[in-house]
Amino acid sequence: MKHYIVSYDLNRPGQFYQPIVSALNELRAKRIQGSVWIVKTNLSFSTLQYRLSPKVDRSDNLMIAEMGKVYFVGRDASSHVAWVNSPFYGNPWPRRA
Repeated sequence: MKHYIVSYDLNRPGQFYQPIVSALNELRAKRIQGSVWIVKTNLSFSTLQYRLSPKVDRSDNLMIAEMGKVYFVGRDASSHVAWVNSPFYGNPWPRRA
């Protein structure tokens, strides 16, 4: 299983985030910051790019990068690292109240 970091910027005022957020949720990605996600998948880079690119406009920025060693600093850092290193697929984290 590969780990990718996905980040996006929607550059025009009033743009709607739901298409890209929905696509990432369908991939069972984990949001780690506002528009930064980790995707754990067996999909190739090309397939991931093919699925996500249509969800943003040409004026937007979309970054997809395969991850190597991961270090997190800050709130909930240990749970982020545990999720990245876990052998199972999906989102094991409980929702916050």
